Amino acid sequence: MDIRSFGTADNERMKQAEQQMGIELPDDYRDFLLQTNGGTNVDYSMSFFVEELNDEIVVDVLYGIGLDNKNADAVFYTDMFAEDLFPGSVLIGDSIQNGFIVMACGGENKGIYYWDHSYTYEVSDDENNMYRIADTFGDFLRMLDRAG
Repeated sequence: MDIRSFGTADNERMKQAEQQMGIELPDDYRDFLLQTNGGTNVDYSMSFFVEELNDEIVVDVLYGIGLDNKNADAVFYTDMFAEDLFPGSVLIGDSIQNGFIVMACGGENKGIYYWDHSYTYEVSDDENNMYRIADTFGDFLRMLDRAG
């Protein structure tokens, strides 16, 4: 995975973010934040396929936690779109197709999703614009590694 890291997060920042968003981050996502705190897709090689859209989605940014740049901060975006998300979800990135990558941290919807919030794809509408892509954040990262 070729990512230009935003640095590293620390446990205190993550605890504050969890409290602010009212969620508990999964261990695999916490490990990712401790190592990279998110980052940008250097050469646009990170992508994943969404079967329902019949398209390869190219990752633009994987968000970090507690960043000065709000355009790359998971808490900022999650707060902005909280009422449109599954309960217990966090926005963890975005794509060049103008969609978000969402992680539902618990409950029946637990997993990683692609959210076509801007209705870029013809099949997306108010009732169906969230597409499951992986069971865990670790599974999602392995998808990106295989693509790159």
